[in-house]
Formats: sequence, C-alpha cells, structure tokens
Amino acid sequence: MHQEDYACDRTFLVVEKAMDCPDTLLLNFMLHEHLLVKNTAMLIPPAWQFPEIAEASIDLEGKTFQTAQFRETAWMQAYTVIVHGKPVGKVTVC
Repeated sequence: MHQEDYACDRTFLVVEKAMDCPDTLLLNFMLHEHLLVKNTAMLIPPAWQFPEIAEASIDLEGKTFQTAQFRETAWMQAYTVIVHGKPVGKVTVC
C-alpha cells in the first residue's frame, strides 16, 4: 500500500467514525463557531483608527463574544448583523 492510499483510507475511516456520532459533529461545529466569532471580535480593534483603545463585542443569536476590556461608552459604533433579511445580532466597537 502506498502512503497516499493509507492517508486516504485513514481520512475515510475518521469521517466514517464521525458520521456514526452526530452529537460529536454538532459539538465540534459549535466549538469551532464559538472560536471563529470570538477570534473575529479580537481582530476588529487592530483594524480601527485607534487600536490601542478600541474594543469590540459581537452579539450573535443570543450569545456575546467580546474583547477583554469591552464596555459600553458614549463613543460606540454599532452595526446590526442581518442574515436572510432578519436581524440575528450586532457588532459593536468602542
């Protein structure tokens, strides 16, 4: 057996085993979604005009992901997140 064949067989077995456990797939997706949104919130302040004082918060479907020092202030910018024509969250930078 060639190394490429072995790698393909292993990949197939891992996917096949995961399909036997849909709860595990769902948990992995939810974990990755959480990390993706949290990391997105952390990427926003460096892109702002004054990154040393900027903080960000993402509210998405009832969950909040924010940078460590986020707090609401009088100087905030907010944008409603709309998916398929319906509001599902908000991105706030202050």
